[in-house]
Amino acid sequence: MHVGADVGLYRVNEPVYAAAAGVVRVSIGPKPATRRRSTDKQAPANTGMPWGNFIAIEHRFPDETYFTSVYGHLDSARRVRTGDVVKAGQMLGKIGRKDVNVNGGYVPHLHFGIREGRMAEPGSALTYVAVNGKYYPLILREVRPETSTVQLDLSKEIQVPAGVVIPDGIDAAQANIGLRKMPSGRLWVMSRPEFSLSGHTDKFEPWLDPLPFLREHGAMTRPARFHRARIKPSTASSAADKK
Repeated sequence: MHVGADVGLYRVNEPVYAAAAGVVRVSIGPKPATRRRSTDKQAPANTGMPWGNFIAIEHRFPDETYFTSVYGHLDSARRVRTGDVVKAGQMLGKIGRKDVNVNGGYVPHLHFGIREGRMAEPGSALTYVAVNGKYYPLILREVRPETSTVQLDLSKEIQVPAGVVIPDGIDAAQANIGLRKMPSGRLWVMSRPEFSLSGHTDKFEPWLDPLPFLREHGAMTRPARFHRARIKPSTASSAADKK
C-alpha cells in the first residue's frame, strides 16, 4: 500500500514547503549510482535512499503528541539540514528531475506523507535482541548524516513489548558488541518499535491520509495550530549534511 500522496507530477523545480513548524530529523541525499563495468549496459542502481533526496520533519501538538511529515524525491539543493528548526511554509527544496542520483529515478513528483509519532533520538531503543533467553535493548547513541552509533545495553533487561519480533540466534559473546557504527540511511527504513519510514508498507497504521489530516488540524489557517518540536541538545548540534 502506498502511504502518502504523490503531488506535483512532472513539475520539475516546483518549490516544496514545510507543512508546519518543526525540527528537521532527516535531510539526506542518495549515494552516487555506480556501474560494475564500463561496458555494463544495465542502468545504474541507486545505492542510497530509494527516495533520492529526502527530508523528514518532526512536529509537536500543544498536548505533547507528535507527528512527522516526509518529503521525498527532491532535487539535490536541499535547503535544510538535520537539526534545523523550520517554520511553516519555509522552503525545503524543489521537486527533482528523473535521475537515480537526484530523485531515486522516479518520474518527477513529491511524495508527501504524514506519520504519527516521533523520530528516533539518541537514547531511543531501536529494537530488542535475545541474549541467552533474556531480552535487551539496542540503543541509538548518536545520529549523524552518514553514520550513526548503536550499542547493545546488557545492563537493562526488559520485558518484551507485545507484538515486537525479537531477533534470535545471538549468544552473549556475540551480543556484547559495545559501540558500533551503522549507515544512517538504514536507520530510517529499518523495522523497529518506535519509527520506520517507507513509501510502501503492508499496512497503513500509523500513516495518515495527509491532506485531510492537514485540513482537520488547521494547517491552512494563519497561524496553524502546530508547534515546533522541542530539541534535545544532542540533536540540535547535528553535523552538516552531505549531499
